[in-house]
Amino acid sequence: MILDHFRLDGRVVLITGGGTGLGQAVAVALAEAGADIAILYPTRPDAIRQAVTALKRRWMGAQLDIKGASVTQLQGAVQQVAGQLGRLDVIVNCTESTPRPPALDYAESDWDGQQADLKAAFFLSQAAARHFRTAGHGKVINIGAMLSEPGQVPATAHAATLSTLLGLTRQLANQWAPLGINVNCIVPGYMRAVAEGEGGPVEPPLGVPAQRWGSLTDVEAAALYLASPASDYVHGVALYVDGGWAVR
Repeated sequence: MILDHFRLDGRVVLITGGGTGLGQAVAVALAEAGADIAILYPTRPDAIRQAVTALKRRWMGAQLDIKGASVTQLQGAVQQVAGQLGRLDVIVNCTESTPRPPALDYAESDWDGQQADLKAAFFLSQAAARHFRTAGHGKVINIGAMLSEPGQVPATAHAATLSTLLGLTRQLANQWAPLGINVNCIVPGYMRAVAEGEGGPVEPPLGVPAQRWGSLTDVEAAALYLASPASDYVHGVALYVDGGWAVR
């Protein structure tokens, strides 16, 4: 049955940025598909732990602020997950939203914070890929944002980081495909839950061909596809979940 290719029973998924927002939604969705979930978090995400354990899936939380973590700490976190849960099959790198001042007012600390996210995404993926190479399979899913495309909002460092994340996705996909490792990126558009969480408007955003907000379910479905065996022949894709915004 084709639906069996979307099951994640027995798989272990590591998610960064999984305590809130998109990361949390993806974590719960993959747990619903059968995966055990590990989260790297700066402060303990009790809500997601309760959601995952309620689904009778294994849960692990490792406290780590990836923005300030060394490469050794990032590698150690991956080793900890694989050791405690017995395996590692998927890693989801979910970046956090950041301040969006105009470029002329951008602070060095905001810029450095974004570069730290990019560094963490690479070295976490590298550490995970070493496990995947031994197993002969694995999935790396980077979650970006449409700010990586020419945009109408000031998000200088965030846009630069996410543009680089797309390039990194394609580089790693090309190098790791022979090892059975899939590397892909989800590019969400305007998400109503994110906008409301930031105190934004509730009217549908202008310029989106689909003429509606995106929902967390839209991103969850994309993440499930890229995490599951259904996407085993998909490498280096930027999967836009944006209502057609990027091609308008």
